[in-house]
Formats: sequence, C-alpha cells, structure tokens
Amino acid sequence: MKKTLSFLFLSAIIAAGSVFADAKTSVKQEVLFGYRQINNDGKTEGWFIDNEGNVKSYDLNKPLGKIDKSFLSDKYKLIKLVMKGPYSERIGSKGKEGLRKTYFCYYKCFFGLKRREILLKESGDWVQVNNNKNVLEIIVWLEGIESGREQLKQLEKSVDNTK
Repeated sequence: MKKTLSFLFLSAIIAAGSVFADAKTSVKQEVLFGYRQINNDGKTEGWFIDNEGNVKSYDLNKPLGKIDKSFLSDKYKLIKLVMKGPYSERIGSKGKEGLRKTYFCYYKCFFGLKRREILLKESGDWVQVNNNKNVLEIIVWLEGIESGREQLKQLEKSVDNTK
C-alpha cells in the first residue's frame, strides 16, 4: 500500500510538471491549431498550423502561409486557458445540411505522449462553441485565416476560368 501511494504521489508530481511547464520554453508540440470541413460524402478538407507557424493544408501538407512565431506563441498560451471549456449545448442550425466545420487546437498531455484535441467551435447541422472567455480571440483569428483561404480559392478559380 505504501509503495502504491508513493508511486501515485510521484506520478502526480511529474504530471503536474508537464502540464504547467514554463511558457517561456519553445513549443515542442507539432500541430497547434486547425480547421477541418467534412461534407456529406465524407470528404475532409482543412488546414493546420504547426509550431513553426507554417499553415499547411491537409492535401499533402501543401504550404498555405506562415504565422509570425511571437504572435503564434501568444495564441499558444491561450490553449491552456481554454482546455476545460465550458461548452455550449449543441443547438440545431440552419447551416448547409451535412457540411460540418470545426475549429480546434491541440494540447499535449499525459507526459507529452498524448495529443488532446480541444474543440473551439463546430457548426453544420448544429452549433457548439467553447464558451471560455479566451476562446473568442482564437476563433476570430482562425475564422480570418479560413476566410482568406476561401477568398484565395475563389480568385484562383476566376483566374483559371479566364484562361
């Protein structure tokens, strides 16, 4: 019994140290933020932001842009604050039927061995939002990236149509 308690106490100390690591250290986690869209056919599109600030598409890691590292570090610090929600109830919406859009971030937990996806906002046939006061800043930023990406896709299509 004494060995078990000692082991549990030691495990708790190690876990606490990994969860509350110094924010000044570099971000070692590979993927930090992302967006995905799933349609009726199950086709998934999206992008993610890695720890170097690279914005890459799901499509063969095609580079889409770059985020300033100090700006990214400020957003990364918010992840710990939004981990536990609270979340809104899922409410039916008038969105495109079958199209699901999800904004999320990742946080490494369990001694850095497991990556936990944290829902920021999901919409489609329903809407659910992480209601933590710090989430809005991240959502607005990620929606801005997605909006810019969509505008670029439309511009590319119009250029292709003029050829």
